[in-house]
Formats: sequence, structure tokens, C-alpha cells
Amino acid sequence: MQEEPIKKELIVGYVNLKEHFDALWDERKEQLNLHFTLLKEALVKNDTEIERRLIGLNELRAEYTNDRTHDRQMYVRQETFDARVEEIKKIEKRLTVLETRIITWTAALALFFLLAQLILKLWWR
Repeated sequence: MQEEPIKKELIVGYVNLKEHFDALWDERKEQLNLHFTLLKEALVKNDTEIERRLIGLNELRAEYTNDRTHDRQMYVRQETFDARVEEIKKIEKRLTVLETRIITWTAALALFFLLAQLILKLWWR
């Protein structure tokens, strides 16, 4: 008994193997193209978001740097402060010596005039 070849037209849903793989390949290509297109869009959005964040960080850094520069200008450096304190201490020491001399001379003059007054009072009597 010899089998009769199956007629393609009679089988419902019969698809040629090459046509089937071509259809699968085309579908997969479409999916991959869509996937790559979506990936490209995501990368562009990601780059835009990163750029926006970097701009914000640069502004924050600039503000921080300006604040630190302002702080540096507001405060005196330790070396400058120490040098000025030394100058003030020297001036204070000189003033103390001068005040002591003035007080001494004032007391001496007061004593001189007191003695002169006593001597004159005793002499004129």
C-alpha cells in the first residue's frame, strides 16, 4: 500500500516552514526594533535627567563656594589675629608704663606743692 501524498491545500492551517520562520523572524525584528527604540528614548531621557541634576549640583557647588568665600572674607585668619593681638599687647604695655609714669609724676608734683604750701605757710607766720 502506497500512501498518497498529503495535499497542502486540504490541510487547514498548513504553513510552509520557511514562511513560518520568516514570520517569526520578522516579528522578532519588529520587537527588537521597538525595544531598541524604547531603549534609545530611555537613554535620551536619562541623559536629560542627568544633565538637569548636574546643573543643579553645579549651582549648589557654586553657592557653597561663594558662601565659603564670603565666610573667608568675614573672618580673620589665625596668623593675622595673633599678629594684631601681639601689637595690641605691646601698645597696652607701653600705655601701662606711660600711665604709671604719669601717676608717679602727678603724685610727685602734688607732694611738691603740698610741701611748698606748708613751707610758705610756716614761713609767713
